Amino acid sequence: MKKWLIGVAVLALLIGAKLIFFPGKAGASKAGPKSKGPTPVQVYVVRPEPLNRIIQSPGVLLASERVDLMPEASGRIVSIAFGEGKRVKKGQLLVKLNDADLQAQLKRIQLQEALQSSRTERLRQLAAVKGVSAEELEIAENTLATLHADEELLMAQIRKTEIRAPFDGTIGIRAVSEGAWVGPGTRIATLVEDQGLKLAFSIASRYAERIAEGTQLKFRQTGDTTLYLAQVYAREAQASEGSRMIAYQATVSAPKASLLPGKAVEVSIPLSSRSDALMIPTQCIVPVLKGQKVYVVRNGKADEVQVSTDYRTATMVEVTQGLQPGDSVVTTGLLSLRKGGEVKVIPTPKPKS
Repeated sequence: MKKWLIGVAVLALLIGAKLIFFPGKAGASKAGPKSKGPTPVQVYVVRPEPLNRIIQSPGVLLASERVDLMPEASGRIVSIAFGEGKRVKKGQLLVKLNDADLQAQLKRIQLQEALQSSRTERLRQLAAVKGVSAEELEIAENTLATLHADEELLMAQIRKTEIRAPFDGTIGIRAVSEGAWVGPGTRIATLVEDQGLKLAFSIASRYAERIAEGTQLKFRQTGDTTLYLAQVYAREAQASEGSRMIAYQATVSAPKASLLPGKAVEVSIPLSSRSDALMIPTQCIVPVLKGQKVYVVRNGKADEVQVSTDYRTATMVEVTQGLQPGDSVVTTGLLSLRKGGEVKVIPTPKPKS
């Protein structure tokens, strides 16, 4: 009995101590959870606005014409007739290979041709008075024609010992010296036509139908803000099998001295334009299992709206389905929102000037 009384007394002391030292806890449990108010949010009001759809692509500047100069025949270089980095004219002799043996053969053929020409002319005169047979005259004429063909063959071989400029342009640094033995495939130097430039770039094949011959585009050199113009004039007939990209080329309008072949550029390619696009900030979009959604404020409450999007910029995205002009799309507090929850629209802070 004593033990039971002692236990009751200890329990009473513990309850009293709790009421003395922790009075707030008991009061709070009686008061219940504190109710939450409307969620403060900022909104973006959707309005139709002009939109120019532009895609960016890396590109490279090319010379309008470029060729690696190589000999057609093998031989020793006897003269180099151009200055490195200098302009040359079309047809100008640039490199000469040794052709002494061909020149000797040509001289012999020309002497034989002259003798045969004189003999053939005499036979024609005799044939006119029946002094020789027609067969003898025919043999002489055929011999003369053969010598003519041999002369043309030798002259063609001699021309192969010469390298001439195929077009006007600037020649680069030579890769050989006089006295060097060269053959087909040996690069002598590179010649570029630097008065005109081409722009090469590639885009995804899904955009191909929107970029036709004559399309105007802009580009700038990497690290520079100056914009230059170009006009599309050709494209590849099919997309690359690996990347599914289509290669394009454009002519550069009024190329400047600062634009050099081989420089990397950033190309801005216009796709289309419209005056009534519905654009919203990209942070409004909430990915969901079946697509994308946004929250719209209606009658003081948050409403979920499924949307379809298309073109994107760095900060904005075009909505093609789901929104109407005048809708207030929530831009902040998206994680704490639920459909039908009360919201309070607060002003969007103005950017500091």
